[in-house]
Amino acid sequence: MTGRSRYAATSVALVALSAAVTWPMLGPVAHASLLAVGALAVALQVVLFAMLSGAHGDPNRFMISWAVGMATRLAFVAIVGTVVTVAGIGDATVAIFAAIGFVFALHLIEPAFLRTSERNEYA
Repeated sequence: MTGRSRYAATSVALVALSAAVTWPMLGPVAHASLLAVGALAVALQVVLFAMLSGAHGDPNRFMISWAVGMATRLAFVAIVGTVVTVAGIGDATVAIFAAIGFVFALHLIEPAFLRTSERNEYA
């Protein structure tokens, strides 16, 4: 299993666990918001991790990928917030907090899947 596939599987498991823990505290409208944002966050993070891991070994490409990833995560949260607020789709509070929480948590686990046997140059 490659680092990318392990990251994808771990991301799905983390989002599923988070959704399962919060599920009893939410209503039906919030359930839909949580699942939709969770699926979008996993898809986004897997793509961003693939971009970042593909640049591993080239410090310039790695830092550019990292910066693009951070900007993309910020844009994702802003877009989710705008869409659910303006369009009135689902539970806006749950969607916004889920977007923030999911991309932050999934971003935090990335370094564990970037490790290689050689010395790490990035931190």
